[in-house]
Amino acid sequence: MPSHQGLTFWYNYRENGNVTSNTFHVQISTDPKHKIFSDVTPTLLQTNRYVVSIPAGVTAVKLLYNKKKTGNIGIGGLHIEEVVPFTVTSAGYATFYANKNVRFPQGVKASIVEADGNGIKVKELAEQVVNANTAVLLQAKAGAYVAEPLETAEGTANTTGNILQGCLEEKDVTATAGQKIYILNTGSKGVGFYWEMGTGGNSATVQAGHAYLSLPFASGGAQGFSLVDPIVTGIEAVETPNTQDAPIYDLSGRRVTHPTHGIYIVGGKKVMK
Repeated sequence: MPSHQGLTFWYNYRENGNVTSNTFHVQISTDPKHKIFSDVTPTLLQTNRYVVSIPAGVTAVKLLYNKKKTGNIGIGGLHIEEVVPFTVTSAGYATFYANKNVRFPQGVKASIVEADGNGIKVKELAEQVVNANTAVLLQAKAGAYVAEPLETAEGTANTTGNILQGCLEEKDVTATAGQKIYILNTGSKGVGFYWEMGTGGNSATVQAGHAYLSLPFASGGAQGFSLVDPIVTGIEAVETPNTQDAPIYDLSGRRVTHPTHGIYIVGGKKVMK
C-alpha cells in the first residue's frame, strides 16, 4: 500500500454452516516483509457490511480464512479509501455536504428539507446513500461518524425539492434581497434552523461540509424553524425571541463581546453559537 495518513477498509461478509470466531480475520501490518501481522476488530456498518480503520504506517492488509469442512464464508465489496468524517452533536442533528457520493452508517437517518408554505418540512430518505453535492439533514445519536465514499451512487433517493444548500469550505453566506439565512442551531424552541446570532438573518458563517437554508422573508416571518424528535413530515415555523441584540454571557456568567463557537446565555436562555 502507498504511504497514507490513515484509511478505512470496507467489505461485505457472510457465513453459513459451522463457522466460528476463529474462521475469518482481518489483519494489518507495518512490516509485511517479515510477515508480522496483527488482528483488527471490524465494526458492523450495515447488514453484512463491515468497516476497519487502517492507521497511518500500515502497508498491508490481509484477509485470513481458516476454512472449515462444514462451513463457508463469502467476501465481497472490498473498498479502501479515505473516509468523509462528520459529527452529530448532543442535539441529535447535523447537516452534511460533500463532493462525493457517500453511504451513511447504520443508525444515521438522512433527510432533505422542502419548502412548505411559510414553513419547511423534512422528508426522510429511504436509503443511506446520498449523491455528491447534495446537502442533507442528519439525525443520529451524538458522536463522531464516517461516511463511506462511493465511486457511483447506489441509491435511487429522490431529492427533488430539496432547499438545503451546502458549502465545501467555511464560507460567509449573505442573503439575497427578500431572503434570510438559517443555519442549524439550538434556539428558543430547541434544535432547528435559526438566524445566526446578531445578524438579523442577513448573513451566516457556514462551516465546511455543512448546509444552510436561504428562504423568502416577509414582515412578521419566522426567525426560526423548530425541529422535533423524531423527525416528522411537517415542521411548524416558530418565532424566536429577539435576542440577537441582548447581552451575551458564557456559562460562567462573564459577558462576551465577540462570541465564537460554543454555548452561551442570551436573554436568559442557553444558545449554541
